[in-house]
Amino acid sequence: MRLSIFDFLLALSVPVIWGMGFTFAKAALGEFPPLFMMSMRFTLTALILCWFFPPPTVQFRILFLLALVCSSRTVILRPSTRPAAVQFESLCSLFV
Repeated sequence: MRLSIFDFLLALSVPVIWGMGFTFAKAALGEFPPLFMMSMRFTLTALILCWFFPPPTVQFRILFLLALVCSSRTVILRPSTRPAAVQFESLCSLFV
């Protein structure tokens, strides 16, 4: 089975884009805080994925509440309540 030129360039673009991501991230972290960079990365990914996959409109309220609850676990739970944090983490992973 021989690869076409397009397939070869497509396969070659994955490690090139991945490697350039590290280079750009290192340069950008000097200018922006890490939390901002992470939020921009997820926002850009969500916008790209929404182009190919439409957002679920029927269960959007449930997904929003689940994301709010699971993402706020680090703020709500204190480090002294480690077993509760582990239980809450496993509970959130069941719904995702």
